[in-house]
Amino acid sequence: MTKQKLLTDPAVRAKDKPPGYYLDGHGLYLQVSVSGSRSWIFRYTLNKKTREMGMGSLDDFSLAEARERTRRYRQILADGHDPIEHRREEKAKLQASQLEANRRGITFADCAKEYHETNKDDWKNAKHAAQWINTLSAYAFPKFGDLPVGEVTREHMRAALLPIWKEKAETASRVLQRIRTVINHAAAMGYCDGLDSEAWDQLKKSLPKNSKQRVVEHHASCPYSEVGALLLAVSRSTSGDVVKLAFAFIVLTAARSGEVRNAVWEEIDLGLR
Repeated sequence: MTKQKLLTDPAVRAKDKPPGYYLDGHGLYLQVSVSGSRSWIFRYTLNKKTREMGMGSLDDFSLAEARERTRRYRQILADGHDPIEHRREEKAKLQASQLEANRRGITFADCAKEYHETNKDDWKNAKHAAQWINTLSAYAFPKFGDLPVGEVTREHMRAALLPIWKEKAETASRVLQRIRTVINHAAAMGYCDGLDSEAWDQLKKSLPKNSKQRVVEHHASCPYSEVGALLLAVSRSTSGDVVKLAFAFIVLTAARSGEVRNAVWEEIDLGLR
């Protein structure tokens, strides 16, 4: 019968031990290199093929710990599995689990910034792109920006929207749309499961009606026959040149006043088109 536990703690740490393999039993060996470093090896045979499995250095695992690790790998071997392949598979599973945890841990704010950075070239100009992220920074981030995006609930969103839902109805509507865009982006990237359309409908129903606050009161229109006189009157007024030119531009192009006020030169410069 093969003897087991042939090694002792003093023996494995003896300074004068020459290079080589030293059997402890059950396939466990102490390997001493030419440089003097010492590590544990588990030698086993599976399907008539002998393999050696590294199990760490003596500095990291004592003799007793190496024996316990060998016992666990012998159990895996007894079940018909290759210990080396089993360890590789377990490591891959752990890495995948850690990666998934990292993906699921991304915050709402980071997800919003990621979406904004990825799609920033799709906005009309830099100012519009800045407005998109700034509204979230002002109203959503303080409430749940630091939460993992998968943990953001309807209650969190409602708490962010309710203070501005009537007071700043148009802004609140845009914030809601942008929150939804971020959540959908997170679901597409695998950061969370996302919310279905019913959940979004429920969120809207949980907020008070704000249709009256969102009604836009238009200024009285100018009859076509009086447009020329109006332009002349504005041109002779005390308003600044920028105001006069902007007003004429709106009349002649039918552009929206907000678009004209926020316009940048690259939108108008025909030399770039």
